[in-house]
Amino acid sequence: MKKIVLLALIYTNFSSAQIQSQDFYSFRMDNMFQVNPAYANYSKGLNINLGGIAQTQGVDFNNKNLYVGMYSKVAKNQGLGGNVITDLRGVFQTTKAALSYSYTAHFNEQANLTFGLSAGILNFSMNPSRIEGFDYIDQTDPTLDRNYYNRTQFVAGAGLLFRWKELDISFSAPHIVLTNNRTNAYLHAMAEYHFKAGERFKVAPSFVFQYLPVLGNLYSGYVKGTFKDAAWLKVGYQSNHSLHTMVGFNVQNIGIGYGFRFNQSPFSTIAYGTHELMISFKITSKKDKTLYNPTLVEIDHRLTKLMTKKVTDKNRSETIDEVRKIKNLMENTAVNSTTPDAAEEAAGLLKTIETKLIEIQSRLNEK
Repeated sequence: MKKIVLLALIYTNFSSAQIQSQDFYSFRMDNMFQVNPAYANYSKGLNINLGGIAQTQGVDFNNKNLYVGMYSKVAKNQGLGGNVITDLRGVFQTTKAALSYSYTAHFNEQANLTFGLSAGILNFSMNPSRIEGFDYIDQTDPTLDRNYYNRTQFVAGAGLLFRWKELDISFSAPHIVLTNNRTNAYLHAMAEYHFKAGERFKVAPSFVFQYLPVLGNLYSGYVKGTFKDAAWLKVGYQSNHSLHTMVGFNVQNIGIGYGFRFNQSPFSTIAYGTHELMISFKITSKKDKTLYNPTLVEIDHRLTKLMTKKVTDKNRSETIDEVRKIKNLMENTAVNSTTPDAAEEAAGLLKTIETKLIEIQSRLNEK
């Protein structure tokens, strides 16, 4: 037993950072901030995500992961955030606490590039009481001493997020620097595209690539469908032969999601799979309201002004001329949809503008 424990310690010492990231980063529900600091200013308001993952249900001392993250814009192009992740795997526990900063460089109204940095501490510890049959093990064994393994180190990471219209491409190295350890080669990349399927539905296919030290490459494909921004369903498949299903609901500024991953066939007879539960909150204020499409807002105001006037023979030509100018302005306006908030604002304004134009045109057609 002593040799087994010692071998486990040696292996964990070599791959402790990889162990924490192995499953947590490969199974998530719209919680990219936990893996990429560039998402710190992804949307307005204070965003809070908390949740947990329980793996290999049915096995004693199964792996568990708990996390909490907060991030918010602090300026037009800057964001700050912080997160804490605790990972339990058998007798070993890894806790990461880090702060994040991000800055966005805008190319135009439809494209931008965000840089993110994170830094904090990574603590490794051992709880020998979680060893099966602990009471029958030699308690004087030095490898069972908590101080034999416990240590805290500095950790730093970096990330990029490129957004063009409805396409998101991200790349990150969450543990690129780790004190007293060789540079951690864990890498994460994702590409996701958003498009509408009718007036009520949105679809977002995505592809994820991960390089996991020791374990190798992992590829994942997902498809997410959203109904009226209130309910969503997401399914995916990974190259390690595991199937994911996720479902969630959003009510105003509160969201809840649940996910389940079916185990690979070698483990399906001894464990039930992996569960994940996440709750999110968004806290906003009036000053958080940002105009992403000021030209569309101007057009909406001009149309509102026209609708307050009754069309007469005296002002008909003037009204027609104003409508023509507005339509020309619409044709030459680039819609900003580089963030979820910008896209939501643009969609609402475009729908309102279309309704008002139809109403005004109907009045002009009346004799």
